[in-house]
Amino acid sequence: MSKALVFRQVTALGELRLAVPALGAQPRDALGAALALASCEGLLHALEAWLGCELDPAPMEGDTAVSTEGVQAAVNAPALAPAGTTLFMSWQELQAHGQPPECLRGDALAWTALQFEVELARYEQAPLPPDALRAGGVLLLPESFRAPWPVRLLHHGLGIDWPATWCGPGGEFALDAAPRALLSRTDAPDSPDSSDAAREWRVVLDARLPIDVARRLAGDVSAVQLAGEAGSHALLLVPHGDLPIARGRVAPALQGAALWLPLQPDPLSGAALGLDLGATASAANSVRTEPAEVPASPAPVRTEPVEVPASWT
Repeated sequence: MSKALVFRQVTALGELRLAVPALGAQPRDALGAALALASCEGLLHALEAWLGCELDPAPMEGDTAVSTEGVQAAVNAPALAPAGTTLFMSWQELQAHGQPPECLRGDALAWTALQFEVELARYEQAPLPPDALRAGGVLLLPESFRAPWPVRLLHHGLGIDWPATWCGPGGEFALDAAPRALLSRTDAPDSPDSSDAAREWRVVLDARLPIDVARRLAGDVSAVQLAGEAGSHALLLVPHGDLPIARGRVAPALQGAALWLPLQPDPLSGAALGLDLGATASAANSVRTEPAEVPASPAPVRTEPVEVPASWT
């Protein structure tokens, strides 16, 4: 990418960039830029038909394509652009126009999968006693007591908030709702959907959930799944920086699920890093000394102790 000629086009919903590999002897001047852009004529015509606007991208100074905020695709069709050409588009543009023309489907554009953070729970106050990281504990995940379990798929770089439901570890994520813009407390201070995590404790899966952009454009992304054990562990993140302070296993509890923290903190936990839950909560101005409240369950709540298999600890 360091030798690529980069072109930029501002669109109604963001911007489009092309990174075209420069030929060995091709000058990096106006003539070289014109020749490089001419080699992408097929791609530009196809994009114009898709986006419904004329495109005349201008050359950019320096190697700026790698830092762009957008969805990336490698161009694999010689009829569209030279081998090694990379296309960057804004998520908003992709969402607005949906399925591309036939010449841009299949292997013509190899879209890079988007990696989403899976948010399982959020708490306004510290959800565990200060000694939970050292002694181990159980953090109930309130939304898991609903059927189906609503979760949120977040892509902070692209500003995407995608509501979904989950069947729990090993199960599928159902993507029945449309993606929406990731709101911040600054933009919408009173919205319950605000996704600014600066003041809140959050539980997120330890693994990211990949979503195929090509399938999304084709409209056939209804369910995705994390393979194997990838969806079985989660992190507890503290406010003001999303620092992971504890890691545990997501497992059944009562009629829902919980984050089971081990008796001995693992190397990723806050205790192993010399952090203290109570001190962190004080710094966040949200100290809570009692365990999290058990949410109401749609079925009768079990009153006997919950047996935890050894494999969960």
